[in-house]
Amino acid sequence: MHHRLLCLLLLCAVCCTKGARILGIFPSPSISHQLPFQAIMKALAARGHHITVISPNPLKTPVPNYQDVDLSFSYKMGLSTMDFAKTEKALPYDFVEQFITLMCKVVELQLSSPQIQEFIRSNKIKYDLVILEGLLSLSYYGLIHHVGSPPVIGVLSYAGYLAAGEATGNPTNPAFIPDISLPYGTHMTFYERLQNTLFWLWMRCLYTEVYPRQEAIMRKFFGSSPPPVADAARNMSLLIFGSNWVFNYPIPLMPSIVTTHSLHVKTSTDPLPKCGLQSFQEAVYHGVPLLGIPFLSDQKYNAKKIATEEIGLQLPFQEITKEKLLTSITALLRDSKYRDNMNKMSALSKDEPQSPLNRAVWWAEYVIRHNGAKHLRSAALDLAWYQYLLLDVAAFLFLLAAITVLISYLTLKIIYIYLIARYYKQYPSITNHYSRHIPTYSVSTSLTFSAAFVKPITTASLLTLIRPYSHKQHCVSHVTDFQEIPLLKSLLGLVTELNLAVVSLNLHHTRTIQVELLKSVSVLCNLYFFFLFRSNETKYDLVFLEALVYQSYYGLIHHVGSPPVIGVLSMDAVWTAADAMGTPSNPAFIPDILLPYGNHMTFYERLQSTVFWLWLRYKIHTEIFPEQEAIMRKFFGSSPPPVTEAANNMSLLILSSNSVFNYPIPLMPSVVTIHSMHVKTTTDPLPKVGKIQSAFKSSFSHGLPF
Repeated sequence: MHHRLLCLLLLCAVCCTKGARILGIFPSPSISHQLPFQAIMKALAARGHHITVISPNPLKTPVPNYQDVDLSFSYKMGLSTMDFAKTEKALPYDFVEQFITLMCKVVELQLSSPQIQEFIRSNKIKYDLVILEGLLSLSYYGLIHHVGSPPVIGVLSYAGYLAAGEATGNPTNPAFIPDISLPYGTHMTFYERLQNTLFWLWMRCLYTEVYPRQEAIMRKFFGSSPPPVADAARNMSLLIFGSNWVFNYPIPLMPSIVTTHSLHVKTSTDPLPKCGLQSFQEAVYHGVPLLGIPFLSDQKYNAKKIATEEIGLQLPFQEITKEKLLTSITALLRDSKYRDNMNKMSALSKDEPQSPLNRAVWWAEYVIRHNGAKHLRSAALDLAWYQYLLLDVAAFLFLLAAITVLISYLTLKIIYIYLIARYYKQYPSITNHYSRHIPTYSVSTSLTFSAAFVKPITTASLLTLIRPYSHKQHCVSHVTDFQEIPLLKSLLGLVTELNLAVVSLNLHHTRTIQVELLKSVSVLCNLYFFFLFRSNETKYDLVFLEALVYQSYYGLIHHVGSPPVIGVLSMDAVWTAADAMGTPSNPAFIPDILLPYGNHMTFYERLQSTVFWLWLRYKIHTEIFPEQEAIMRKFFGSSPPPVTEAANNMSLLILSSNSVFNYPIPLMPSVVTIHSMHVKTTTDPLPKVGKIQSAFKSSFSHGLPF
């Protein structure tokens, strides 16, 4: 017993000594910003890490493994000095400029303070990780360089403004992603999109001034040794947002961006709803309708979300009167829709596989474990702006087209002159007639596209996806061309399968036709399939659909009650599968999986990637979708919606790969990555050399393995 106790104590001691040294730098003099940061750092301290925090809000109650560097004097220059009544009337442009100037002064004051100077002189610790507030604190990269240049995690107490995500290469399309400084939602009018785009451009111009100002402050205190702030910012390992799509809107995110929310919310206290994000999250957690009175920063953006979701009302500060205030409060109390909608949003915010705080802690330790997690870094960060926007590719294609037109023109002109010269040599007397009758010529070019798919694709890896549902006693119907029916029934229990293996066998010898399209026709023509679903009366709650070229199956999905559809792929996002979810696919740094390229492409590879990207979308939207539409109409008539409309309403897309197996790409929240579902935990012995060829050939009985 004593030996076991001694071993346990030794194990605890070893775990404690392996705790990482983590430095937190949170300059903003705002308690609403600091509360989420404190929650993350205290959770890391509780896991045995050694925490040092530089902030204006030292902990009131000390905790183990947690040390503060007190910058509370920063509040003398903080947001509390601003006139909120004037700020409420100010344009977003004015507020952003004032805030940038303010934060530059705050950071310079902090770095010149005795507290920071003493920390610089006395600190001998080489930290394993730095968590840096990603809000105009670039000058602190000098301090990060001073403590050993460890990996850096950026953290924000709200959703990322348009320029914030660029440090990770995240796309920010102003057509549907509003800046949090503007009072817009994702469904913007033309005027709102115009304003959002102009603000987006202005912010980027403004940052050409912000970087030099922050650079100058850093050089003042740390000399020439640290790298430029722009380079340091673009090497950030991870970025943590303090909000997600529940509180703002679905946007595409790189794997190196992690969303959290409500980190500061206490379960035992009643919230005091206001219009800042932290108050918004408190109200949602407790299910309390909001009366939003926005003043500055993201508050008008939050108020727009509150009004759009009908979880509360918005009342501009300049319009407040006693009567309007009473009317608004009365409406919130008497109209049940506000509380009902708020309860729905509260349930959405809590329906997660992992708590936001545990997620933040897990990712912080992930960065430490993988020494900065460089594999999450986007190749977009290594592109010049004109390469990212494909302007060099567009210029090359334009030049190529211009040269082609010029050569064609010159060739035709030479031919024309040659023919006219011969003509006049034979008939010199009709010069005047020629001058009045000039023939014209036109040239047309026709392109023929074709695609060939040699073998059907095995569905073995996708079958593992539906097994857990049968184990949970869900009733599952499975349409497949996979032949091991007895084995599948023993594995899946309640699964009803349609044996369409004959379709695959018939197609095995087809080599030069579009197998995917023919496969859809053959499956739908199969008599067993037809009679079974003709008699089907089940209204399904969910459909899993393989998200390749099978859009004609949306007719069948309509036939069984139009339930929600989850698309699933046994590979990464192929062709235009992710387009249906609104996920961006910039060919400048996202190669198609059919091309033999990586994410760091040469100009020639980016050219090929762009041309293939354009050709594929032309092919799919002008040929594949119309043919799939015709197949669906043949078997299901005019009742189902168009296949393109149905595909764009897919609820979720599951990809069977992630950034470990391909490259970091931005994904919408509705795109989920998994991998290795089919992998056995115990390996089978490899076949002998003489049997490899026969084993490979026999594997084709179930289709072409990918």
